[in-house]
Amino acid sequence: MPPRQPFPHDKTVGLNLCPRSDEFSIRMPEVSEDDFYEKEWKVKRWKIMKFHFRILASIFATALIFTIVVVSFSEGLKWPVSLPTLGVVLGVAWLVGGVAGEVIARTKWPAVVVTMLSVGLALSTLGFGVPWRLEEPGVDTGENVWFRMEASFTYRGSKENLPIENVAIRFPCPNIENEALKVIAPTPSWLLYYVENDNTLTLQATSEQVYGFCGERTRTLEILLSGVEPTPHGPKLYFRLDKLYPREVFQAIALSQVSEKNADKVTLGVYGDNEGRSSAYYIYPSGASTIGDPIDISFTAQLKKVDDNYKIVETFSRSVDNANVGWMWWLYPS
Repeated sequence: MPPRQPFPHDKTVGLNLCPRSDEFSIRMPEVSEDDFYEKEWKVKRWKIMKFHFRILASIFATALIFTIVVVSFSEGLKWPVSLPTLGVVLGVAWLVGGVAGEVIARTKWPAVVVTMLSVGLALSTLGFGVPWRLEEPGVDTGENVWFRMEASFTYRGSKENLPIENVAIRFPCPNIENEALKVIAPTPSWLLYYVENDNTLTLQATSEQVYGFCGERTRTLEILLSGVEPTPHGPKLYFRLDKLYPREVFQAIALSQVSEKNADKVTLGVYGDNEGRSSAYYIYPSGASTIGDPIDISFTAQLKKVDDNYKIVETFSRSVDNANVGWMWWLYPS
């Protein structure tokens, strides 16, 4: 057994079991006060940006989900058709949009967003109609059928054969269950005729061109107002004319389209009338003729199917002698 060697005490190879405390002290890097606050501000700024992003994400997600639910229900239920349907759609959209938005963004903003959307949509629907409804009654994305409406008013004359002024005329409007279809004005949209002695018609003017005047007329007809308006007897095409002379015929033309499945529902008649009648209006509040000066008038209204070689679908008419200033006149099918 070899002799034991003494334990070395050299600093390079030896082990000092009792080192001084300053030999193993750890020095922390010095951080200035400005650097500390700068790092703290960066952390706070990131938290603020993250909070704002979550708010925007919740608003977007909630609005998107709310819109998807409402549009999906409107396609299936043809919303809104009644107040209960309106309540069901808005209730489901509010619940689904709010819950989904909160799950996605984990904030309380979705409840506020869906509440504001629901209230706004309910008020706009009840007050102004469906805000996103782009299609007209009876029109869908399938094959559509075109209809042509031709209606005329004839001032056949009076005892004194004076012109009538400010003549307001309301013709039947193409409709489905008294709900007006969208009316498209063709070219021309109206025509003015003169009835000759042999009962033939001479075209005097249209909405696009003047051909020449007959009788007492010396200038073209002026349309003061026109449009579609509701009445107690269904929607009407409204015209206010500056002046009509005896033996003149004012004819209006309009086009409408509906889906093929709803084509059989289109009519000029008054929905719910047991006799299958239509109706028209006339009044002349000022001019040479007065309430004490009756006039002879005639109304005709005809609906044609354009895609079927202008096949006549229905015709209504009425002639009245010595008619006083009136409001509504029933037109009978013929």
